[in-house]
This record gives sequence, C-alpha cells and structure tokens, in this order.
Amino acid sequence: IIRATEKVLVSYLSEDNLWAVREIEEKFSLSLEEIKIPQQIIDKLLINYLSHNNYDSALGFRKRFSISDDLISPEVERAAEGVFVHLLSKGWTDKALEIKENFLPSLDTAEFVKSQYTSYLNDEKWDLVINLKSHFPECEPMFQEFFAEQKEIAKNSELPFSERQKAFDILAGLAENG
Repeated sequence: IIRATEKVLVSYLSEDNLWAVREIEEKFSLSLEEIKIPQQIIDKLLINYLSHNNYDSALGFRKRFSISDDLISPEVERAAEGVFVHLLSKGWTDKALEIKENFLPSLDTAEFVKSQYTSYLNDEKWDLVINLKSHFPECEPMFQEFFAEQKEIAKNSELPFSERQKAFDILAGLAENG
C-alpha cells in the first residue's frame, strides 16, 4: 500500500497538484520527507516555479520535501540565477539572497554581484546601484571609485559642458536614491 500511495503522490506531484498530495498525506498519515521523488519531477516543478517567479512555492517545495543540495540540477540553478537577477533588479535583495542560499550554493556571489553592479552603473539604474552597495560590501570600493570619478569630471572646467552635465546628472541621481 505504501509503494502504491507513493506512486500516486509522485503522479500528483508531477502535475503540481499539491492539494491532492496534502489530502493523501493527511488521510494516510504519511511523512512526505520519506517519499522518493524522481529527479525529473523535482527539476520540472522547481524550474516551473522559478521561471514563473513563484519563488515562495519553489522554496516551500524544497523545504517540505527536504530536497538536498545534490538534487539541485544545473537546469534548476540556471532558472534560479534568472530569478536571482530579477529579484536584485526589483531591489528585493533579501529574497534574492534566500534564492541564492537555497538554489545557488556554488554561485560566487561577490563576482556575480560585481557584474550586476557594473551593469546597473552602465545602465544608470541608480536606485539599484545604491541597493546593491548597501547590501553587498564588495560593491563599496567600486562605488567610491565611480563616485570620485564623477566628482572630478563635474569639477573639471576644461571638459566639455555635456560631459560635465552628465557627471552632474549622475551625482544627482545617486544623491536622489540614497
């Protein structure tokens, strides 16, 4: 009976029918942590949750079924990396770090964040620059260097007005966002 119930549960999981899984769990007093979920179902569900920015469901699924780090496939990591970038771009740094902890254990956060930070600087996304700087200390030296460069450009009266104006705009954007 246990094996048959396990097969039914896995079938419901593959269809993302968590309501039916909870119902069976309660009726048969099963511990979901003991169910052997096939890798392709783990991947399918986690990738689906992550690719649809349903990260709370992905986190809940991982915790509820005690999915270990070694069961996080490269495909799931790629989907999680996309969510990580999305959350950083929205300024939801705490949630991004939670995704990193749970789905990207091997990600070099310092290098990844520096890359994102540089991208935000280039795209003039000052709110995100300030957000990353305040949450990731490795961004502080880059920020200080960039800030000093902009101040020097703004002060240099020998440069064309348009270049100085851009530096003033950048400094104003940074000041406005923090």
